[in-house]
Amino acid sequence: MGSTGLFQWAPNVAIVPKTHTAPTVAIPPTERSAMRIYACANLKGGVGKTTTAVHLAAALARLNRRVLAIDIDQQADFTTWVGPEEEARLTIVDVMRRPSDGELLRRAIAKSRIAGVDLIPGSPSMIEVEAELGRTPAPSTALARALRHVDDYDDVIIDCPPGMGFIVWNALAVATDVITPIDGILALAKITSVQETIAELERAGVITKAPILRTLQTKIDARVALAREISALLKEFAGTTPLHTGIRLNARMAEAPGQQQTLFDYSPGATAVADYAAVAEELVS
Repeated sequence: MGSTGLFQWAPNVAIVPKTHTAPTVAIPPTERSAMRIYACANLKGGVGKTTTAVHLAAALARLNRRVLAIDIDQQADFTTWVGPEEEARLTIVDVMRRPSDGELLRRAIAKSRIAGVDLIPGSPSMIEVEAELGRTPAPSTALARALRHVDDYDDVIIDCPPGMGFIVWNALAVATDVITPIDGILALAKITSVQETIAELERAGVITKAPILRTLQTKIDARVALAREISALLKEFAGTTPLHTGIRLNARMAEAPGQQQTLFDYSPGATAVADYAAVAEELVS
């Protein structure tokens, strides 16, 4: 298949930037601070990345963790769902364009609708940032440089767009953990793409230590044999750390965004609430 724009098709269907110039200085783990930085990422869309980012942020905050969420998806669904009531004057676009400006980053942080969770709002203009990054000498390090100005949170949750372009590369480069939601066979097949992208970041000298790749089974319907088969396959998938708790299918989940609430507030008795709470406990244990 031929190349298109900034991307070319690589083995295992990963979309990889055509060229990548490694920065002069890599991002050693010591410069990432003690924060846990979770990037919710998968090449495939519709697997539950934003749902996981929203509910993991809420679950961690309920454990009295100081949480910052960052919406880097050009669809900005995290922001639409639980973003600030007033339209943000500064967004992740501004931060990515001026990653060395710590004061701008601090002004970009807003209160989300989730108690205890701050947010750097997303914007559709992130599609422009994707192209702009491709013209810089170190297109995968802007987010890491920006987060050097953040040290007063326990956890950072990054909601990534589908695909494996420069925007996602930035999240993978700064993450201590990558959470890859898996809702079916097609999503399962994309794990290799995430692994290959992380490996490429290591080869390019962008990172000196790979993040932990954690898989999270989502939309589980215990009545369906395929759900059990996927669970078994995740346990056997080399190079990954499957989370012990999966997220059960819940009809109320589709209603929560329309109420601009998480399930913790909208439907506290939902099975997914207990599931995400258990995932948060596992991550901090």
